[in-house]
Amino acid sequence: MRYFRAENLTKTYVSTPIVDHVTFSIEKWKKIALVAKNWGWKTTLIKLMMWELDMTEGDIERRKWIKKGYLSQNFNLNSEKTVAEEVFETDHRAAWLIKQYEELMYSTDSDKLTELIPLLDENDIWSYQAKVDTILSRLQLQELLHQQIKTLSWWEKKRVALAKTLIDEPEMLILDEPTNHLDVQMIEWLENYLKTENVTLFMVTHDRYFLESVCDEIYEIERWKLYKYPANYELFLEKQSERHYNEQVEQEKLRQLLKRELEWIRKSPRARATKQHFREKEFYKIEEKYDSNKALYESEKPELEIPLQKRRLGTKILQVRHLKKSFWNKIIVKDFSHDFKYCERIWLVGNNWVGKSTFISMLTWNIQQDSWTIEVGKTVVFWEYQQSEITYQAEKRVVDVVKDIAWYITLANWERLSAEKLLEMFLFPVHQRYQPAARLSGGEKRRLALVCVLMKNPNFLILDEPTNDLDLITISILEDFLSQYQWCLIIVSHDRSFMDRLVDHIFVFEWEWKITDYWWTYTEWRNEQDEKKQKNEQHSLKKNNVENQEDAPISKISYEQQVELDQLIKDLEALEKEKAEITQLFDNKDLAYDDITLLSEHLGEITKEIQRKEARWFELLEQ
Repeated sequence: MRYFRAENLTKTYVSTPIVDHVTFSIEKWKKIALVAKNWGWKTTLIKLMMWELDMTEGDIERRKWIKKGYLSQNFNLNSEKTVAEEVFETDHRAAWLIKQYEELMYSTDSDKLTELIPLLDENDIWSYQAKVDTILSRLQLQELLHQQIKTLSWWEKKRVALAKTLIDEPEMLILDEPTNHLDVQMIEWLENYLKTENVTLFMVTHDRYFLESVCDEIYEIERWKLYKYPANYELFLEKQSERHYNEQVEQEKLRQLLKRELEWIRKSPRARATKQHFREKEFYKIEEKYDSNKALYESEKPELEIPLQKRRLGTKILQVRHLKKSFWNKIIVKDFSHDFKYCERIWLVGNNWVGKSTFISMLTWNIQQDSWTIEVGKTVVFWEYQQSEITYQAEKRVVDVVKDIAWYITLANWERLSAEKLLEMFLFPVHQRYQPAARLSGGEKRRLALVCVLMKNPNFLILDEPTNDLDLITISILEDFLSQYQWCLIIVSHDRSFMDRLVDHIFVFEWEWKITDYWWTYTEWRNEQDEKKQKNEQHSLKKNNVENQEDAPISKISYEQQVELDQLIKDLEALEKEKAEITQLFDNKDLAYDDITLLSEHLGEITKEIQRKEARWFELLEQ
């Protein structure tokens, strides 16, 4: 069944094509990734699909009864609402029934509650509730449910928008960069969720492992056209390379034709013959086409080979002893020691908010440590690339930003590479080099920041989320450069493919304030963790089976009663916690009389509810 079709879809701005006569369709259960370089108009295509932009030409056909979920890069959340209010603002029937059930649980209208319970079973409410709990837990939103949206950071809002989209259970998902600013564990969970969920998917992503694991097809936008490939990244690169090769062959044929026509024009005498004038016009058309194609192809070359001149690095590089850091009651690092060695390449792995960026800032003395011994070699030159938003002065041109650091860099063969040439190698065309840097897109600003890193030529490079907002071509260029980089390298990134290609070992930040050093790639470490988990689960299962056979009586309760028993345990824990909180409030001597009365009444209701649930709990246990 076809969910969506675009026929000859075209969008132009001031006579410049953005999307040019694109035709494609999305079938039911298909999972498609859309890729392109920055300013490849991926988001524009999605906005055309969602009717957020008017098309210049073409036709769009959508199934109106299909429920769609859309996660844009500029998600629109109500800043005055709490996370719970925003996430559960949905017309999903199961969500509405759960809300009704929770309201009636604390009301005296038992008749309505009795009428509602059969509807809960009919709509499979409990499995939906478990799914919602999983989404909120995996995206680390459970502790934020009662916070207002306006108090959250940008990446927390991103997780709220993603959770809201998934909880609504749409039949067709359209996601624009869903993995940006998620930690590795969240990305892996989302990857598995989208891979196993029966949903039609169309998404923009530059995470290669994610793309290959989840999707069936890759759509690429290049030079305003759409190309389709199977969702195997290596095969995608192979087919893309074949297409580029064929284009080069055509360009060479055009060059040979241009050469012959130029010889004819030079030899032919000036005349007014119509045939000669026509041939001259054709020559200029061919020349214009050849020149425009040449400039376009040159600007898209992703190869990068910059043999930088080695900066001296002594035997002592960076020695860290007993590093400690805490903010109020939260410990970030507890007793970390390490001697950084020549050409060491380290990846920092851990959940968001675990302290990776703080750790980097301590190494570079941007944040004061609590206790430490840090010795830095005299020849070490640090350069830190931060994940925070990059801003430039309004009047500063792109080339001036680079020249403020250096006008050229010296290569290993003692040749000089100018700032303009380096910008060209990082895909900045001539017209863009002399425009204000403030006008660049987010991805282009990050690319410019990487050029500045090169001009500095540091021998200890620290990169914090370097691949965020970068397209696949730029990521490939960055990979090429870092694979040639001959000095110390520390990287924080959630791009597993990028890191597996570059690092020697990983520092894993764990919740117990411990940083563990593993001399593996991330994939090797993850596989080892999965094997350990599987062995522990098998051992635990075997142990439980033995104990059950020896000691445990045979359970006589039904599956529904077991579910009820599990729920009773959760309810009793919550009620006891609420009871303790209310009891603690009575210690406040300034508590008003009316408040004391209301709290006493509520405490009485909680006590009765605990007694009722405990009685049912014992009844089920006896069975």
